[in-house]
Amino acid sequence: MNSITFKNIPFYIGIDTHLKNWSVTIRSNNLELKTFSMNPSAEQLYKYLTTNYPDGTFYLAYEAGFSGFWPCRKLNDLGLNCIVVNPADIPTSDKEKTNKSDKLDSRKIARELENGSLKPIYIPSVDKEQLRSLMRLRFRLVQNQTRTKNRIKGLLYNYGISIPKEFTSNSRWSGYFINWLNSIELHSSAGTYTLKNLVVQLQQIREHHKTVLRQLR
Repeated sequence: MNSITFKNIPFYIGIDTHLKNWSVTIRSNNLELKTFSMNPSAEQLYKYLTTNYPDGTFYLAYEAGFSGFWPCRKLNDLGLNCIVVNPADIPTSDKEKTNKSDKLDSRKIARELENGSLKPIYIPSVDKEQLRSLMRLRFRLVQNQTRTKNRIKGLLYNYGISIPKEFTSNSRWSGYFINWLNSIELHSSAGTYTLKNLVVQLQQIREHHKTVLRQLR
């Protein structure tokens, strides 16, 4: 008895990725074969496709966003053909814009993948992607440092405490300025604790920022 084979038959799979599940639509020959929900696992999807459509040629796509690039890398490593696309570049009908759902999104991706209208975005190497993560961390630390400085200055202003002129000529907060902040005693212990806690937060952020800079060099 001859086993069923789908050799040289292309299948187009649209995936709507989420943390707890993937919505998957499979199309071939301009027909939707199946739409289903599954665990977010490249291995399980590979097993499903190769078991139900043996020897088929599989093309997959999902939108760039929350899931990052690991599903694409994993699916390609398994021998499938996966791309990541910009959500804004996917042709979408008015109905699809107003009636969004995971199933509709996966159907739309599969349909446009089969139509040949999807263009893949650039996928960086793992090293480059992780370097970007480190650079984003540095950016957030700089933002947190600025916010904490503004909170300290706002607290001083609220209690009528002026910053000495020798500390206002330079935007960089020196060790002398930090020592001056730590020497301030406000009217109540609650106020003093708040100020000192903000200074501690600032020092911790600065130390964290230094370690990140060392990693970037």
